[in-house]
Amino acid sequence: MPALDAYPFVASCWRTANRLVTQPSVGHHDLAGQIFNRLVADRKFLATFYTSIPAATILAGLALNPEKWPDTDWSDINAIRRFTVLDPACGTGTLLMAAYRQIRENYRFSASTAQTSIQLPKLHQTLIEDTIHGADVVDAGIHLTAATLASMSPEVKFEQMNLSVFPLEYDRKEGAKLGSLEWLEGDAVQATFSGTGTQVGPTAIHNERFVLRPKPDLVIANPPYTRSTGNDGDERRVFGHKPGTDQKKLSAKLSALIADTPAHQQAGLASVFLVLADQLLEENGRLAFVLPATALYGVRWAKIRQLISDQYQVEFVISVHDPDDSSLSYDTSVAEVLIIARKLSASTRASSSGRFVNLWNKPVRDTEALALTRAIARYSDSSVQRIDGPPLGATDIMLGNDKWGEIVDGPLGRGSWSGGQWKQSECGQLANSLAMGRLWNRQGRLLGMKLPIEPLEKIAGISPSHLQIKGGYGANSGAFNISEGWNRLVRYPALWHVKSGLQRGLVAEPNARLSPKPDGDVTGAWSHSGFLHITPDIGYTSQRVASATTTFPTLGVRMWHTLNIDSSRNQRLFESALSIWFNSSFGLLLHANHAIRSQPGRGLGSLTLLRSLPTLDVRRLSDWQLEAAEDVFLEMRDVEFQPFYMCAVDTGRINLDERLVREVLGLGDDAVDVVAHIRELLAHEPSIHGNKQPAIPCNATIG
Repeated sequence: MPALDAYPFVASCWRTANRLVTQPSVGHHDLAGQIFNRLVADRKFLATFYTSIPAATILAGLALNPEKWPDTDWSDINAIRRFTVLDPACGTGTLLMAAYRQIRENYRFSASTAQTSIQLPKLHQTLIEDTIHGADVVDAGIHLTAATLASMSPEVKFEQMNLSVFPLEYDRKEGAKLGSLEWLEGDAVQATFSGTGTQVGPTAIHNERFVLRPKPDLVIANPPYTRSTGNDGDERRVFGHKPGTDQKKLSAKLSALIADTPAHQQAGLASVFLVLADQLLEENGRLAFVLPATALYGVRWAKIRQLISDQYQVEFVISVHDPDDSSLSYDTSVAEVLIIARKLSASTRASSSGRFVNLWNKPVRDTEALALTRAIARYSDSSVQRIDGPPLGATDIMLGNDKWGEIVDGPLGRGSWSGGQWKQSECGQLANSLAMGRLWNRQGRLLGMKLPIEPLEKIAGISPSHLQIKGGYGANSGAFNISEGWNRLVRYPALWHVKSGLQRGLVAEPNARLSPKPDGDVTGAWSHSGFLHITPDIGYTSQRVASATTTFPTLGVRMWHTLNIDSSRNQRLFESALSIWFNSSFGLLLHANHAIRSQPGRGLGSLTLLRSLPTLDVRRLSDWQLEAAEDVFLEMRDVEFQPFYMCAVDTGRINLDERLVREVLGLGDDAVDVVAHIRELLAHEPSIHGNKQPAIPCNATIG
């Protein structure tokens, strides 16, 4: 721009900067990164959702807690020089900045305690030249990281920085390049600091270079969450900005890189970055990651959970259950978690449990994050309640007089990490106890009768995926085409979409019709039809039923699966009992405990999750119990329920719960009180009521 035209803009920037430098927020952390996050335009293509400053503060503060690094002398700058922190997808450097600050605080405190001289300029030079390592595929992010780190002590000169731009592209001569993930197959990755192919340093200009595979003590990252295999909800293809042919070649290389690892393409690139961290870390190294909440219970994350459970000591898993925002990154509504774990030696046996922190509020100020970090660290080795133990609640995390969350121990392994699923730990404890057939009263006393609970697949046959029923082409296509609408003349009726306006009670009518394909296996597909249907997904703020019964054979498609019980006894009695159970508060609690609740007010499931859903084994009920269930079903078949989030005040649901407890299960007042307590707990859960106000009775006892 001509100087005269540019001057007003430059002058305005100068005046604004002059005002900002007088405020403590500038030197405190990543102000420029926040501006970048507001302006970045390509985040949807690259899944660049950058870490919030409070989340970065907590993650780095706990991961670099000096008490957790007994072999590192934090008062010795030479020891810090040998300490390496790596972020392989650093974005604007928020996590690296947080690590920089925490190491500086470790040094200042340790040096003061040891009564040695504090040399902050020398420490800054050491951190920049030796300790802090970062990489990304976005040039602007790396440039901003470099500028922000350097500005922490702008008067200090240094000779080098360990920040690199790694290409994400397909080159006809050199093939596919996948950024820092190239370290999965080689000891060095070609890198540039800028798109020009040169790096300008204080003493020289360097051409393209190779960055050796690092040996970090800490890998801290908020990696992209996307899948490279297709679109699915908020997950976008990380290579979506590339031509189709290039995308396929990049995806093919990624598949080859992770072929023999626990990473799963459909779990997203975050699982691949976790594998990279595991391969880079040595004994006693730590990983500190921001991950989607699905990492705790998603089926495709199972092998990653097993890897961490087997080879790491999980120190903290931190979830946010704020009804307004459960994310930890900018501009995403997806629930996220922080995971901090230490890599064990081959001879050390991993613990079967980890510490789970469930925050009730999302920290929005750095001061809150610092206070929470100290509060959480206090419970690092203290004894706390277990999420799979009696429903006795959890240890409160307090900031002053305010409760900010709870902390519990939870089981690890390949299965779901249930410790981070609920805001109220008691809700998870009741769910896990119920899954084992046990009921506890409010005084912590175990009720005498044990309910027969089994995985659903052991009780009933479940209709297959919709891909085997409708649509598609070729060998894997379904036997039918499907259309909206139905009448009683339709030969092959279907229950397709969930429609809360139509599915109000225990009985529902079909809402679609199936048309046989000329070459489809109609008989085989239709053999899965039946009367009782269950949905793996529940929108708690709108849906009224989890299962629906049709009055004649119907086939569940996509959002519904049809159940069939193979038994010589009366099948309709079994179906009536299951219908009551699924739509009761007991059934809702188990379904929600089993679902992926990464979005407020919604629980997502799958056919795989449905198969393992803990369910009342109606086959083990006595004749009088089955007959009582049939009576309850017939008498309540026309009752209209309210959406599930209103379970605590819905007279229909309350009546169903009490009749199930008294007339079908044959239990007394203690059990009625238990199910009432469950309704109140569910009504207070943000994952159930979403952004709506909790619907609770006026005499509720939950805070």
